[in-house]
This record gives sequence, C-alpha cells and structure tokens, in this order.
Amino acid sequence: MTSTSSNSFILAWEDISAWTKNVKESEGRKRLLCGVSGIARSGILTAILSPSGAGKTTLLAVLSKRYKGQTSGEVKVNGCELCEGEMSCISGYVCQKDQNYDNLTVYEHLIFMARLKMDKNTTPNRRHKNVVNVTNNLILSHKLYATVASLSGGQKKRLSLAVQLLTEPKILFCDEPTTGLDSYSAEQVIKLLRAVANDGKIVICSIHQPTSGIFELFDNVSLLASGGKLAYYGPASSIMSGIAKSGILTAIVSPSGAGKTTLLAVLSKRYKGQLKGEVMVNGCELYEEEMSCISGFVCQKDQNYNDLTVYEHLIFMARLKMDKNTTTGRCHQNIMRVTKNLILSHKLHTTIGSLSGGQKKRLSLAVQLLTEPKILFCDEPTTGLDSYSAEQVVKLLRAIANDGKIVICSIHQPASGIFELFDNVSLLASGGKLAYHGPVSSISSFLSELGALCPKNFNLSEFLVSQVTVKNLYSLSGENDKSRVQHIIDAFNQSEIFENLLVDIKNIKNETTALKLHIKTLKRESASFCTEFIWLFWRKVLLFTNSCESTLWNFSINVILTFFIGISYRGSFNEDQKRMQSTLGFLLMMIVQMAYATTLNVRERLQSDIHVCVFEIADHVYSPLSFYLSESAFVAASMALQNIIFVLLGYWASGLPQTIASFLAAAFNKMEMITLFYCPIDFLSFMLSGIEIKLDSLPWFLAFLKYISYHYYSFEALNIIQWSKYDRLSCDLRSAIPCYKSGDEALSSMGFKREHLPIDIIGQTSGEVKVNGSELCEKDMSCISGYVSQKDQNYDNLTVYEHLIFMARLKLDKNTTPDFCHQTVLKVTDNLILSHKLYTIIALLSGGQKKRLGLAVQLLTETKILFCDEPTTGLDSYSAEQVVKLLRAIANDGKIVICSIHQPASGIFEAFDNVSLLASGGRLAFHGPVSTINSFLSGLGAKCPKNFNLSEFIVSQVTVKSTFCLNGQDEKSRVQYIIDAFTQSEICDNLIFDIKNVTNESKALRLQIKMFKSSLPWFLAILKYLSYQYFGFEALNIIEWSKYDHLNCDSKNGIPCYKSGDEVLASLGFKRDHLPVDIIGLILITLLLHLLAYALLLRRLKLCATY
Repeated sequence: MTSTSSNSFILAWEDISAWTKNVKESEGRKRLLCGVSGIARSGILTAILSPSGAGKTTLLAVLSKRYKGQTSGEVKVNGCELCEGEMSCISGYVCQKDQNYDNLTVYEHLIFMARLKMDKNTTPNRRHKNVVNVTNNLILSHKLYATVASLSGGQKKRLSLAVQLLTEPKILFCDEPTTGLDSYSAEQVIKLLRAVANDGKIVICSIHQPTSGIFELFDNVSLLASGGKLAYYGPASSIMSGIAKSGILTAIVSPSGAGKTTLLAVLSKRYKGQLKGEVMVNGCELYEEEMSCISGFVCQKDQNYNDLTVYEHLIFMARLKMDKNTTTGRCHQNIMRVTKNLILSHKLHTTIGSLSGGQKKRLSLAVQLLTEPKILFCDEPTTGLDSYSAEQVVKLLRAIANDGKIVICSIHQPASGIFELFDNVSLLASGGKLAYHGPVSSISSFLSELGALCPKNFNLSEFLVSQVTVKNLYSLSGENDKSRVQHIIDAFNQSEIFENLLVDIKNIKNETTALKLHIKTLKRESASFCTEFIWLFWRKVLLFTNSCESTLWNFSINVILTFFIGISYRGSFNEDQKRMQSTLGFLLMMIVQMAYATTLNVRERLQSDIHVCVFEIADHVYSPLSFYLSESAFVAASMALQNIIFVLLGYWASGLPQTIASFLAAAFNKMEMITLFYCPIDFLSFMLSGIEIKLDSLPWFLAFLKYISYHYYSFEALNIIQWSKYDRLSCDLRSAIPCYKSGDEALSSMGFKREHLPIDIIGQTSGEVKVNGSELCEKDMSCISGYVSQKDQNYDNLTVYEHLIFMARLKLDKNTTPDFCHQTVLKVTDNLILSHKLYTIIALLSGGQKKRLGLAVQLLTETKILFCDEPTTGLDSYSAEQVVKLLRAIANDGKIVICSIHQPASGIFEAFDNVSLLASGGRLAFHGPVSTINSFLSGLGAKCPKNFNLSEFIVSQVTVKSTFCLNGQDEKSRVQYIIDAFTQSEICDNLIFDIKNVTNESKALRLQIKMFKSSLPWFLAILKYLSYQYFGFEALNIIEWSKYDHLNCDSKNGIPCYKSGDEVLASLGFKRDHLPVDIIGLILITLLLHLLAYALLLRRLKLCATY
C-alpha cells in the first residue's frame, strides 16, 4: 500500500499503555493497558476482546482521545497525531450505557443532538435530513416519534449509534454495544456496525462474550489478556497492535476486565490515563479534538433523559453536535435519515423512557451518526438487550460499516449469529494483552493450530474468551490457565498474522497523507455559547413540561402545605406578646418550607442530569459552563415563580400585616437563597408537633390534624417522660424567660398532658406479604430477605473491608460486638472468594467482583430469601457462571434464591432448578422445572435446534420480533398459543395446587432504631455565618418587628414581656442595623455556593470522564 484515498481513513495505535488515576495515595496507580497496538481502516469492523477488567473500555477511551489518565504510545489517524478536539470532529463514541433522555422522542433527541453536534451553520432542513437518513439506516424511522423510554434495548443502542452518525464521523467507537442485549438484538447491533463500516467508516467496538454469529461480523479482532496486554491482533478469522479499515466491522472481545472499553477509549482518543503506544488514522496521530471530528463513540450505558421524546433528544444533539451553520431543516433531515436507518422513525415522538433497550441503544447510535462520523466506536452496544434486539443493533453497525465507515465495538457475550456479523475481532486476554486481532473467519484456525479446538456445539465467542481467561489467579490450579494464555499471546506475537499487521502499520506510518487538511474540511464549527445555552434551556423546559404530572403533583402538595402553614397561624399576629411563639414560628416555617422545597428539588434534578451531562460534555456536545448556567437559569426562574406563589399564599392565609416593604424583602430573599423541595407530609407532621407552634393556638377546625403527626406523639411523649418527675422547679423572676413552677406547668405551656403518654406510643403498620402463609409488612420482609440490585450501589473510594464493616455495623443487631462483625465479614468474603480483595478499593474491582460484593452485603445478616435482579448483566461468561454457581451454593444452603436473568450463556441456564418464562406484556408462559420446559415446548411443536442455546430459544418463542410488519401477527398468535397451552397444562394445575397447600408458618423479625440529638459546641457558633437560613431568618424578623415601637404587655401570663419590636429582636440576638449585612450575606453565600457547585461539577466531569 502506497497511498490512501482522501475519503479513506486509517486509525492506527502503537504500543499503547494506560494507567489509572490515583484514587488514593496509598493505592498507587494500576496499569490498565500494556503495549497494545492495532490498526483500523475505513470499512473495517474491529472488535476488542478481553476478559473483564483487561482494558477494553480504557482502550476505546484512549483511541477516541477521551481518556484523562496517564497514557503512553501513539494514536494516529492517517499517520497524524490528533488532539482530543480534532478526534471528536471525525469520530463518534457509542457508550456501553445509552445516554438519552427517556421523555424525549427519538426525533427530538436526534434533532437536539444534530443541533449541537453538527456545524453551527448547518440549516435546520439539513439537520432534519441527517436525522431522517440516520434513522432510516439504523432502522429507527418507525420509532421517530416514540419516546426513548419506550424503545427496546436494541433500539436504544441503535439510537446511540444514530446520535454519533449524525455528524458522519469517519471513526466510530462502540463500548460493548451488545452488553445487556439478548442474542438477537446483539446480532442486529453488530450488523448495523458492520453496515457502518461497509459505508467506509472505521468502526471499533469493545465487545464482551460475543456469540458465534456476532464474532464473525468483525473484520479484525484485538484480543487483550489480563493486565491490558495485547495477546493478538489480526483478522477475526485468524488476533495488540491492530488496524481497522473503512467498511469493516470490528469486535473487541475479552473476558470481563480485560480492557475492551479501555481499548475503545484509547482508539477514540477518550482515554485520560497514562498511555504508551500510537493510535493513528491514515498514518496520522490525531488529537482528541481531531479524533472526535471524524469519529463517534456509543457508550455502553445509554445516557438519555427519559422524559424527552426521541425527536427532541436528537434535534437537541443535532443542533449542538452538527456545524453551527447547519440549518434547522438540515438537522431535521439528518434526524429523519438516521432514525430511518436505525429503525427509529416510528418512535420519533415517543418518550425515551418508554423505549425498549434495543431502541435506546439505537438512539445512542443515532446521536453519533447525526454528524456522519468516519469511525464509530461502540462500547458493548448489546449490553442489557435481548438476543433479537442485540442482533438488530449489530446488524445496524454492520450496515454502518458497509457504508464505508470504521466501526469498532466492544461486545459482551454475543448470542448465536451476532458474532458472525463482524469482519474483524480483537481478542483481549486477562490483563489487557492482545491474544488475536484479525478476521473473524481466521481466529478458529489460529487457535486450532495451538491445539485449542472449539467444540462442535459451542459458541465460538464464548470459547475464545474461555481460552484467554485465567479462572483463578490465587490458586495453584490457576498456573495452567496462566501458561495457556501466555502461550496464545506468544504464538500470536510470532505469527504471520501479527507480522502482516506490523507491516501494515509501518506502511501507513510512512505514508504522507492529506489527512490534516481533510480533517480541517470535516471539522465543524462548534455551536456558539449562546446557542448551547438556548438549546440546553430549551431541553430543560421540555423535560419540565413532559413531566408535568409529577411537577403539578409536587407543586399542588406544596401549595396545600403552604396554605396550612398560613391558616394555622391566622389570628396570631396581634401587637401583644401572647402568641410570640406562633409569630416567630411562622417566619421560620416559611423559610424552612421554601428552602427545603427548593434545595431538594435541585438536588434531585442534578442527580438525574449529571450522568448524561458527563457523557455529553466528554462527547464535545457543549461546554460545562453553558450547562451549568442554563441549569441555574432554569432553576432560578422556576423556583422564583414557585416561591412568589408560596409567599403570596402564606402571607394571605396567615393574615400577617402585608406591607409592601415586608413582602418584597421576603420574596426577594427567597428567590436568591432557596434551592429545593422537602418531603411535604413529613414537614406537615413536624409543623404540628408543637415544637414551633403552640398547639392550643391552632384554630378549632385544624386542631385534630395534630393527631396524624408522629412528631407530635413522640415530642409529647418525650416531654411527658422528662417533665412529669419534677413536682417543683426553681424560678428566677428577674429572668426574661417564662417561669414554670413544676413539670406539669412546662407540659401545659406546650399543650401537652401527662395522661397522653399511652396514646403517644401507639403506632401503625400496613402492607400484606405472605411467607409460609403469614402476612408480612415491608419491614418484616426486609428482616428475612435481601435484595441485590442490577446496578451495584457502592462508594468507589472505600475498600471492600471498610464497606462491609460499615454495612455490618448497621445491618446486624445493635448488640453485636465489633469482633463478631469482623468475623462475619471474613466468613462471607471467604465464601464469595473476596478475601484477597479485602483491602482493595471498590473502584478497582472487576464487574464480577463488584457483583459478589453486592451479594456479600446481603449475606451479612444470613437472610432466608435472596432476590437478585439480573446478577449476570455486564459480566463475561466465566464471571457470570461463577456468580450463578455462588447463588446455587446459597440455595443449597437452605435459602430461597430468586433471580431475574438476561440471556444466560451455555451452562449457566442448567444451574437453575425452576424457570418462570414471561412473554411480552408480562404474561406467564411457563413456570416449572428447567428440565421440563424443553419437553413442554416440544409438545407444542417448538423444538430447540441441536446446536442452539436453550435459553435463547425459549425467549425467541415468546418474543414478537416486530409489531410493524405483517408477519408479526403469526408471532403474536404463536405466543398466545404457548400461554394458553401452559394455563391448561398439568404443570399449571400442580402449581396452583402447591400454592393452596403452603404450610402456615410465621417467622418475622423486628428491629428498633433509636435516634439521639446533640447540640452545637459554643466554639462552632461561628458557623452560623455560613448559613443562608440564619441571614434570611434575621432579615425577615428585622423587617417584621422593626415597625413596632410599642407592644402591649401582660406580665401575668408567664411568658416573656417585650415592650417593643427592638426588644423582640434583641431577645433573638438580632439587631435592626444588621439588615444590609444580612442581604449582602445572602448574596455572597449564594455566589459562593454557585461557584462551589460549578467547581464540583468540573471535578465530577474530570473524575467521571469516559475512559
């Protein structure tokens, strides 16, 4: 090869190494990749394979110039080194998790992305055409007006592809595009990446456990071993130097943690750690910005807003990703094209939250395809998808590769048929070592020559991963595994495939290409700050209106609550001292109500926004500043309007003297300092407890409400217990505070009575759950059961031991000794093979180890029932098998174990005793022994093929593949026939009989938690000057009391006697001349909090950047 077409791209990476960023000083840095090399050409679909934790995603981040840690080596596009911005102009990055707004339609999402990703001068019509073209190509056109939330997993993955393809990237990075997808959906995603590569683009995927069909779709494969070392790079048929060409669909396959995602990140110039080696496109080393111009990156996890429609999400991305001169019409056309290609056009006006997993994945693809990247990186695009949806996503990637793009996917456990859609495969061994990179068709013969013959009825991709997995790194038996893996790596490094790979890379590096000039022509002008701000604000308004039901509900509750606060104090504001407690209580209640209503609301919104924000900023859609300012502007506007209504209603209901100065001052202060929402029912309960309002002063028609306040009962009970023992109290008549001569007088002053104590300790329970025939409430069930979520909920900066000892101290009995907690932790970790990781921080654990940690937390209390939500999702076949074996052992120990499971690999399904098969619509199609389901379906004429995975087969029998084609009617009839046959079967009759004859046994536990209060030491009193509530409360009191020069005083009622407003202020420690200081303090604290929040946002972006 001596020349490269200006329309053809070559991405090459040489000797890439990457290290983690320091999480703790004591931990040091961990090497994620070690000397990985490879090459990807336009039209070539490249797979990055590796065991879990070997560096697939890290490699993708480095290649896409997204990795922020320390790296070494070179990543070049057409022989040029590109910066991050340049890489983002020519590439797209499809994350493993789809990043979309669920309430946007596919079209809204794509047109949004087109507005942001395409050139700012792109016309709206051009954007529209881009969206339409991309959705057509990715078979999303029928979902254009469907919300993203309603898309299937495969459709969501195709949507993620569509977003990246909007800008027509030359390079597409995909981080495990098949993760979470069933075999069919995974295959469809890889076929789409195959099509993207065939379209002349470079597509690089990290891929996790692809099926045989998916693996064969890749042209080249990069195989990473443990430690991020290259075990092979070459044709997927023959495998870390690597190459991906336009029109080639490449799969990155590896065991969990072997480096698939890392490799994708490196190739797409997104890896931020330490790197060694080169990633070149057409012989050029590109910067991250240059790589982003020609590539797209589809993340493993879809990052979207569920309340946006697909169209809203895409139009947003189109306006920001496409050139700033792109017209609205062009954005719309882009969205229509992308959604049609990705089969999302029928979901354009569907909210993202209602999309299926496949549809969300296609939406993520659509976002990347809006800019028509030349290289598409997809990080596990089939994760979380069923087999059909996964196959659809891979087929879309196959089509993208066929369109001349480079498509590189990391892929996880592809089902039968999906792996074959790839042209190349990159197989990573444990440790991130390359074990193979080359055509999918050659990898079997390569391993056969080493004596590793794939069994006739075994999934090829699962077999490949098993050959480069060290099953046990901490036992002597693991030595054979290490030797076998090293033998494969050494054989590849000495093979003709590897030599040809190095020659190709050398020839590309020696070429002189006009890539830099070509990138400049491709490089889009980013949207201006004003455009970013406007479109981000527009999206916030859309999200607000699309979720109007919950918004109106929350607003209505707060309005009712504010009304009750005001009406409770009505008549309490006379110019005397009889109801001083109520007057001060009202001012405090108004501040607390608005402060918590605002702050909690903002926190809730930011919590849901931050994950999407991190991904979109890493994808160069918009800047952190424009996001933060648009978010602040929307919150300020919406909360200001809400608080004005609260103040108006509260002042009117309470009858407080409504001078203009008092009202405007109160309203102005609330606009500046209040930030969110507090739980209204708890707040009403607190208000009626007697802490801040004298209960005797409540109007008669509201007095009964105190009896529904648990704060009232507990506060009264504690005061009765405290004061009933005092028959006499000393009294200093010179003091300004009330003088009570006995405990009964103290209780009476608060509206409490000694005889109410028995009533105060009565509680309530609700809910019905039957275990052994007994009805249990939620707390009872939690005492005997454990729940392992699909997503691991841990603090990454804690060690395993710190996390478990913390959970043990809270979950175990309060009388449990520290030594017993320690012994329990050691016992559980030993049983779950985690004892060697006790002092490792959670962030450094592999996916399988994190899943076992989640199990360990629940097993600390020796639960009788264990619920597991998809415990194998995101794990390679070996890690998934180990988790299921652990669950099998737990069940053998006499416990009930119930799991939802998604696309189990060969051998895992047989570990289960019973299976409950749900058809579309949540209808029960079978419940009984696993051993009988095959014969049950065979009796209906549905026989499982000899070499087919049984679990995939039974799911396919209750799946309606398409509700938009005529042959879908036959599939619906087939599913209904299976359901009817089961309800009339002997198996169903036996099930009903067993339920009726459950023995009546009751075993329930009770837990009681006591909470205590403490006071602030005097030397910390200075902290009040950091409290916006302090300044606000003082300002409101100064405004309220400074107008009273004289107050009536009745010294016989036993309460403090204040003769003027100044005395009231002095009793509170306030001064009239502090009002300007309070206002300035509020402004300064508001500015300080905003600056702190922005700094924390930037830090979060740095820590959570894609790598």
